[in-house]
Amino acid sequence: MISRSEFVGGPAEGSRPDPGPDIIVGESPAMRALRETVRKIGRSSARAVLITGESGTGKGLVARAIHAASERSARPFVPITCSAIPEHLLESELFGHEAGAFTDGKKRKVGLLESADGGTVFLDEIGDMAPLLQAKLLGILEERKLRRIGGLTEVPVDIRVISATHRDLRALVDQGEFREDLLHRLCVVPVRVPSLRERPDDIPLLAAHFVSQLCGEIGAAKRIEPRVLDLLEARDWPGNVRELRNALERAVVFSTSPVLKPDDFEWRMDSLRPTVTLPAGGLDIETVIDDLVRAAMERTQSNQSAAARLLGMTRNQIRYRLEKMGVLPASGHRPPPDGEPGRPRPRPALHVRRLSDAGEGKSGVPTVSLNPPSALNGRCRCAT
Repeated sequence: MISRSEFVGGPAEGSRPDPGPDIIVGESPAMRALRETVRKIGRSSARAVLITGESGTGKGLVARAIHAASERSARPFVPITCSAIPEHLLESELFGHEAGAFTDGKKRKVGLLESADGGTVFLDEIGDMAPLLQAKLLGILEERKLRRIGGLTEVPVDIRVISATHRDLRALVDQGEFREDLLHRLCVVPVRVPSLRERPDDIPLLAAHFVSQLCGEIGAAKRIEPRVLDLLEARDWPGNVRELRNALERAVVFSTSPVLKPDDFEWRMDSLRPTVTLPAGGLDIETVIDDLVRAAMERTQSNQSAAARLLGMTRNQIRYRLEKMGVLPASGHRPPPDGEPGRPRPRPALHVRRLSDAGEGKSGVPTVSLNPPSALNGRCRCAT
């Protein structure tokens, strides 16, 4: 395990071919299982793979890893983003056209599907494909042949089709927006990519990987301060790995120091997940609230108003707690009227959970976390 003092990025030593599943970064159980799945699919003869997962989880990277792990790796890998090409152009781009098929089509054009013969086609955002093209794609998957626009003969194609989507294709089928028979054809081998919040232990490894990669691009060497890793792990990252990389790229580009510090990042308060350890003798809610106030003040750089928003408390409640802890001199003002002194207003529940053996921390050590991250409730709910 890499220690937090070793997260240093520097110039890359040169490029190398995609090493298959090893390009997938992460040592959590979920990512180890994903790499093994990629290896099995790569070695298989499956011609259709459907990758699902939230936006930014790395579905395109998984598709490339499957291709790199297959016997088709020496042949083309052709990525196509269905939502990026206008509908009236997508058919020509996918299937190609014969000379004279259009007013401006004076020459024969080989489509993207035909150009991938012997290799892999990656159809990203397949849920956005128009119904007419869905029917034509179904025909290619069934017959392994295509016909260029304006053509009279069918051209045989040998391709593996990997599709990806962040949408619920079953729901689209129920709504009449996606063909059920195409869904069955695409989903021969399903793969789900976990969100980043499902594998927070991978964040330090991802951060080290991205900083090293980014520093290599600009010829610099930068180190991540351990406090930054704590803050990165405390976020929910709704944009997943893509959002994490973007945050690190901004920090690497704009930081003038060789050490990346919290001030180099733009922290959104609503995506932080503060946690405190449950004392061995039991849960003392007063101590928990004091610890959370301290954590919120540290993360907001002693901004009482921002800390209050983060914890769902009033500014007076925050000030009362700080005075009670001796952080601020006593002002002599009366305790806040909202319930008990310094208690947060009723908000969604405070969860106490026991960490499993699956790598989230020391086994059997309970933690207290805010869920959602911007709310605290005086009631506790325990689970193991």
